[in-house]
Amino acid sequence: MDQIAVLLPQESVSVLVGTAHDTARRFADTQFEGKCCYKDSSGKRLHQPFVCSVDASRKQLVHDNELPKTLRELQDIPKQLARVADQLEKLLSRSENEV
Repeated sequence: MDQIAVLLPQESVSVLVGTAHDTARRFADTQFEGKCCYKDSSGKRLHQPFVCSVDASRKQLVHDNELPKTLRELQDIPKQLARVADQLEKLLSRSENEV
């Protein structure tokens, strides 16, 4: 990993930062807590506690880029509507034959 995504104190996000959605599915424990220790530019040691929960991410869309999947599903809508129309025609035909 050559980069680290950062949130400043008091900031939060509702999506995972710097990782794929499938990461959330790989871990049984859904909450991580710890302390990030570092030195500032003057050499002073600092630490920042953090809590990271992937519970919300487990319920989110699972594809990193939903656009291709969505477009494919939209292309299926006319086919599905045609199937529904065919079934309705068959039902209508049956009901007319019974009368």
